[in-house]
Amino acid sequence: MMNMVVKTLLILGLISLQLNATETNTLESARIRWASAELAEATQTLASTTNEANRLLCERRIDLAKKALENYKLQAELDQREMVLSQARQRSTDFRLRKAVSAIETDEETPKRAAAAHNAEIRKVKERRAEEEARRDRERATPEPSIAELARYEARLVNTDAEILANMLERDSEELKLRLAREAKRVDAIFSSPDQEVRMTLGILLDARRAIKRNTERLEECNTIHAELEALSADTHTAIEIVQQRVSQLKQEISILKHRSRVEQESDSSGDGESQRMRNVWKKLIRSGTQAEKQLKQMIGDVEAEIDPLQKKIEHLDRQGMGVRSSLSLSELARELFQAEGASLAHKFAQMKRRYLKRILLPIAAILIVTTIYLLLSRFLFPSILKQDNLFVARRLGSYGAILVIFMVLVTFFLEDLKAIATIMGIVGAAVVIALQDMCSAFAGWFVIIASRKLRVGDRVEINGHRGEIIDIQMLRTTLVELNNWLEVDEATGRTIIIPNSFIFKSEVFNYSHIHPHIWGKVDITVTFETPPEKAYELFFRVLEEETRSAYAAAARGGAMMAKLYGVSRGIYEPHIHTIVADSGVCYSLFYVAHYRRFTTMRDAIMTKVIEAVNQTPGVEFAYPTERHVPTPPTAVQPVASAPVAHPAEAQE
Repeated sequence: MMNMVVKTLLILGLISLQLNATETNTLESARIRWASAELAEATQTLASTTNEANRLLCERRIDLAKKALENYKLQAELDQREMVLSQARQRSTDFRLRKAVSAIETDEETPKRAAAAHNAEIRKVKERRAEEEARRDRERATPEPSIAELARYEARLVNTDAEILANMLERDSEELKLRLAREAKRVDAIFSSPDQEVRMTLGILLDARRAIKRNTERLEECNTIHAELEALSADTHTAIEIVQQRVSQLKQEISILKHRSRVEQESDSSGDGESQRMRNVWKKLIRSGTQAEKQLKQMIGDVEAEIDPLQKKIEHLDRQGMGVRSSLSLSELARELFQAEGASLAHKFAQMKRRYLKRILLPIAAILIVTTIYLLLSRFLFPSILKQDNLFVARRLGSYGAILVIFMVLVTFFLEDLKAIATIMGIVGAAVVIALQDMCSAFAGWFVIIASRKLRVGDRVEINGHRGEIIDIQMLRTTLVELNNWLEVDEATGRTIIIPNSFIFKSEVFNYSHIHPHIWGKVDITVTFETPPEKAYELFFRVLEEETRSAYAAAARGGAMMAKLYGVSRGIYEPHIHTIVADSGVCYSLFYVAHYRRFTTMRDAIMTKVIEAVNQTPGVEFAYPTERHVPTPPTAVQPVASAPVAHPAEAQE
């Protein structure tokens, strides 16, 4: 309450300051005119006088007049600046809002008690109306109901309804006053709180926008209520005029009836013929003089009885009008409050928007810089230092890196906004994961592939029985160039294989080129049993050693790298031959190691050298499937006596 008093005094002080400034400007203008006139007079006197003493006096007057004129002008300038400042304050949205709040009484207890009292009065009047309505119904139930009595009952019921409506309108006015007090306190609490330097976020900006929307809705509701109250006020005023005209008409009717009564009395006391004729006329109208007088009195009494309820109705209508006018004034205050609040909210929203736009300039600049750097690298730097597959991989990884940096910038600058929608994002994310689980699994597989670096573009792999070389790793799928298949050699078939990245979780992946790009192979050579084993072994070992010497050295270096990375090395990188006895001869298995890209070439070179060496070495012959027929010596056959065999038909007989 003390804060409201201080604010009210401050606003009144500003208003009085403006008025005083206006009055001061008028006074200062008069003083400036007086000082100018004094200076002109002293100057004129100095020009016309020849006395030295007078001249000194005039010069002193001129000097004082100049100083006074400068002082008055300076005061006028200060007053003008003060007035401009006061007008600027009055034009400010905060000043208008404070002024609107200060014009509203924020006491809530008084309107609460008044509204409760009106509610109690409404209950009492409704009970009285119910009793009056019951008496009217009992009168109607009599065998011969009195029409006049029923009319009085109806008039009292109408007045009771008007009284109820008056109490309701007065109660509504108190409730509107209570609501207005609460709104004033709300606005005062919001705009009296000290402004804190908070980090402007999109959520705060949207909250301010929603506050403007709520204020607009309140203002529209207030305008609707104001329009309804204006219509009700006009209806109440019209109703009062109608009832007043009705009362005036009844009073005029009473006056006419009283005048008729006086005329009747005068006609009875007069004896002239003309009066007698008038009396006869009255007697024709009314059966006898006594009866006429009684009827006139009864008619006057009935009309007067009609006036009393109308007078009470006018009182109730006046109360209704006062309640409506009170509500109208309160609604007008509410409109001024909501209009001032809307202007202040709009002004603050514009300031917040400017702050937000300034704030997002930095992330926008960062995003532009990252994008520019990526374009420069991908267009100029990468092509100058990388070729073909490496260039493609560098551009792809560069684009992913740029996207990641941009994402981090957005998260850094809009973290508060993301927190505000974290719940919604979580729910939506869960729904997306359920609906697009394969896609999410593929994306997770891409992340694992990129993070683990076990698969790269250019690697030769075998996935789900498909062998090929990786040419692209995208977020959802990996693309291979197919090798081998029906060709049965490590050559491209011309087809591409597109595999979802979820294979990393579901399938075995064979990588030919991870760290150790050398793989093992063997060549089986079968010689005849007649070939001397030592000679054949020496021949094959010499060829194997000559052709694979450099490959074994490179493989040994790869084995050292694998041992350094994983701590184990399973290969003994030396030429060796295994021998087994086959069906057609002795089989020598020549084990060799070669780079995965030169595997077929190495095999072809070894086979070519072996064929040349076998052809040039006598005693060494290739074996091939053969059949040997070894005749067995004939044995002596002793004659055996045997009974003649009977024919089956004869045997049956």
